[in-house]
Amino acid sequence: MKAKTKPAMEVPYFDLTAQYELLRAEITAAIDDVCGKAAFILGEQVEQFEHGFAEYCGVKHCVALNSGTSALHLALLAAGIGAGDEVITPELLRFLWTFILPPRISIPPRSKRQ
Repeated sequence: MKAKTKPAMEVPYFDLTAQYELLRAEITAAIDDVCGKAAFILGEQVEQFEHGFAEYCGVKHCVALNSGTSALHLALLAAGIGAGDEVITPELLRFLWTFILPPRISIPPRSKRQ
Protein backbone atom coordinates (compact mmCIF):
# COMPACT_ATOMS: atom_id res chain seq x y z
CA MET A 1 0.00 0.00 0.00
CA LYS A 2 1.31 3.42 -1.04
CA ALA A 3 1.73 6.09 1.66
CA LYS A 4 -0.31 9.23 1.25
CA THR A 5 1.68 12.40 0.64
CA LYS A 6 0.67 15.93 1.42
CA PRO A 7 0.06 18.19 -1.56
CA ALA A 8 3.05 20.41 -2.29
CA MET A 9 2.86 23.92 -0.93
CA GLU A 10 2.62 26.48 -3.71
CA VAL A 11 5.07 29.34 -3.29
CA PRO A 12 4.73 32.30 -5.68
CA TYR A 13 7.86 32.78 -7.74
CA PHE A 14 7.99 36.55 -7.86
CA ASP A 15 5.10 38.50 -6.39
CA LEU A 16 5.71 42.13 -5.52
CA THR A 17 2.06 43.05 -5.00
CA ALA A 18 2.26 42.99 -1.18
CA GLN A 19 5.41 45.09 -1.19
CA TYR A 20 3.87 47.49 -3.72
CA GLU A 21 0.76 47.93 -1.58
CA LEU A 22 2.95 49.12 1.30
CA LEU A 23 4.61 51.71 -0.95
CA ARG A 24 1.70 52.52 -3.29
CA ALA A 25 0.78 55.93 -1.84
CA GLU A 26 4.42 57.08 -1.89
CA ILE A 27 5.00 55.80 -5.44
CA THR A 28 1.77 57.35 -6.75
CA ALA A 29 2.58 60.70 -5.13
CA ALA A 30 6.08 60.70 -6.67
CA ILE A 31 4.74 59.85 -10.13
CA ASP A 32 2.06 62.55 -9.86
CA ASP A 33 4.70 65.08 -8.80
CA VAL A 34 7.00 64.30 -11.74
CA CYS A 35 4.13 64.24 -14.27
CA GLY A 36 2.58 67.41 -12.84
CA LYS A 37 5.84 69.30 -13.34
CA ALA A 38 6.72 67.51 -16.62
CA ALA A 39 10.14 67.00 -15.03
CA PHE A 40 10.99 63.77 -16.80
CA ILE A 41 14.57 64.77 -17.64
CA LEU A 42 16.98 66.57 -15.32
CA GLY A 43 14.28 67.31 -12.77
CA GLU A 44 14.54 67.72 -9.03
CA GLN A 45 13.88 64.01 -8.46
CA VAL A 46 16.73 63.02 -10.79
CA GLU A 47 19.09 65.27 -8.87
CA GLN A 48 17.90 63.78 -5.56
CA PHE A 49 18.46 60.29 -6.96
CA GLU A 50 21.97 61.15 -8.16
CA HIS A 51 22.98 62.53 -4.76
CA GLY A 52 21.37 59.66 -2.86
CA PHE A 53 22.88 56.97 -5.08
CA ALA A 54 26.34 58.58 -4.92
CA GLU A 55 26.09 58.58 -1.14
CA TYR A 56 24.92 54.95 -1.13
CA CYS A 57 27.89 53.95 -3.34
CA GLY A 58 30.34 56.00 -1.28
CA VAL A 59 31.39 58.21 -4.19
CA LYS A 60 31.33 61.95 -4.81
CA HIS A 61 29.26 61.95 -8.00
CA CYS A 62 26.59 60.01 -9.83
CA VAL A 63 25.17 60.68 -13.29
CA ALA A 64 21.74 59.27 -14.10
CA LEU A 65 21.38 58.24 -17.73
CA ASN A 66 18.48 57.26 -19.95
CA SER A 67 19.62 53.70 -20.67
CA GLY A 68 22.20 51.00 -20.10
CA THR A 69 23.50 51.66 -23.60
CA SER A 70 24.22 55.28 -22.69
CA ALA A 71 25.91 54.09 -19.49
CA LEU A 72 28.21 51.76 -21.44
CA HIS A 73 29.02 54.55 -23.92
CA LEU A 74 29.86 56.96 -21.09
CA ALA A 75 32.02 54.32 -19.39
CA LEU A 76 34.00 53.84 -22.62
CA LEU A 77 34.49 57.59 -22.97
CA ALA A 78 35.56 57.91 -19.33
CA ALA A 79 38.07 55.09 -19.83
CA GLY A 80 39.54 56.89 -22.83
CA ILE A 81 38.49 54.18 -25.29
CA GLY A 82 38.55 55.57 -28.81
CA ALA A 83 39.04 54.84 -32.48
CA GLY A 84 41.49 52.00 -33.06
CA ASP A 85 41.27 50.66 -29.50
CA GLU A 86 40.47 47.00 -29.00
CA VAL A 87 37.43 46.18 -26.88
CA ILE A 88 37.07 42.51 -25.97
CA THR A 89 33.60 41.36 -24.99
CA PRO A 90 31.66 38.10 -24.97
CA GLU A 91 30.23 37.23 -28.38
CA LEU A 92 26.76 37.38 -26.86
CA LEU A 93 27.10 41.15 -26.44
CA ARG A 94 28.35 41.85 -29.97
CA PHE A 95 24.92 43.09 -31.07
CA LEU A 96 24.91 45.66 -28.26
CA TRP A 97 28.38 46.99 -29.00
CA THR A 98 27.47 47.56 -32.64
CA PHE A 99 25.03 50.23 -31.44
CA ILE A 100 27.47 51.88 -29.05
CA LEU A 101 30.84 51.81 -30.76
CA PRO A 102 30.62 52.70 -34.48
CA PRO A 103 31.87 54.90 -35.91
CA ARG A 104 34.11 55.59 -32.93
CA ILE A 105 35.52 52.05 -32.72
CA SER A 106 35.27 49.28 -35.27
CA ILE A 107 34.59 45.65 -34.42
CA PRO A 108 36.41 43.34 -36.81
CA PRO A 109 34.48 40.35 -38.12
CA ARG A 110 34.99 37.09 -36.25
CA SER A 111 37.18 35.70 -39.06
CA LYS A 112 39.73 38.52 -38.62
CA ARG A 113 39.82 38.24 -34.83
CA GLN A 114 41.01 34.65 -34.71
